[in-house]
Amino acid sequence: MGISGQQETTARSTGRSLRRGLLAVSATGLLVLTGCGDRGDDPQPAVSEEGPVLVGAGPTVQTQAVADAWVLALEDSGIAAEAREVEGGRAGYLQAVEDGKLDVYPDYTGDLYLELDAASAEQSPAEPTPSPGEEAAADSGGLIDSLASLVGQDPGTAGFSDADVEAAVQEQLPGGLTLLPTGSADRTRAMAVTAATGAQLSGSTLESLSEDCSEMTIGVPQEETEQPVTVPALEELYGCEPQKVVGYGSPEETVEALLRDDVQAAVVVTTRPEIQDNALVVLEDGSGAMIPERVVPVADEQLPQNVRDVIDDVGDRLDADAMTLLTRMTTSQDLYTPYEAADYWWGTQN
Repeated sequence: MGISGQQETTARSTGRSLRRGLLAVSATGLLVLTGCGDRGDDPQPAVSEEGPVLVGAGPTVQTQAVADAWVLALEDSGIAAEAREVEGGRAGYLQAVEDGKLDVYPDYTGDLYLELDAASAEQSPAEPTPSPGEEAAADSGGLIDSLASLVGQDPGTAGFSDADVEAAVQEQLPGGLTLLPTGSADRTRAMAVTAATGAQLSGSTLESLSEDCSEMTIGVPQEETEQPVTVPALEELYGCEPQKVVGYGSPEETVEALLRDDVQAAVVVTTRPEIQDNALVVLEDGSGAMIPERVVPVADEQLPQNVRDVIDDVGDRLDADAMTLLTRMTTSQDLYTPYEAADYWWGTQN
């Protein structure tokens, strides 16, 4: 199942002892360790065509933890598996599966859709330059319109569900790749405000935000400054046109800006521990303006059924609380590796 070549694998020799070394989970969810396991740095010998399942770590620290959980589960099921990191971000992982260098890796449906949409736009033939008015119209709803077209909706009539985004991703995946069923972890993008701002709003929904939107600065992921998705959706579905939009390079930076009141509302994902830690208010999105984000396995179409079954079982157990725990462990002050976090969590499942 693997291919020849150098690879980085996850060290497992101390893995099970790590679970016995976890002493407690404090009220804030941080862990006290007496031992640890880590990812080996030395390349391992090449594997044969009958080698282990090659699991990609994925484009984020959280997906690395999910990948390690898959490897642990596969090993416990008697299936040899190894974790591998790939350069090139999300595009690199897609290419690695397409080339047969990986068998499967974890990603997020919404982020993956945005990646594929951007790649598709770059490959499209050049179109005549629009007039200023036409350009503004295209910028305000282009991404929503493209997704609507893929799933057969009328643009501007409604937001999008998990199933819509998954269908659009599957439509644009390279040949030979497929999506396995998404897990139970709902990692949806959401708009958050501080408790003080929330108290000033007329309600706890995005619709209530729109009343003061023209005077607000909204924080978004940095990539949305080049490929807008949240703000066009807010404008189209809620009539919310913010005074200013600022991009941030990490969720931590975004939340810090929100707490400083540099921005009055910000895009976060619902499994970030900063929401609970800072008593942030997540505004309800009844119209589906925020692109759904679920953990999804991206796999070679030939991935054996027994491997799919194990990954599906992990997905059923990996709920939003588990994703929040993995995120907290890998981003807290006392930092743990993705493998340590995955090994702890998987140990609680057995």
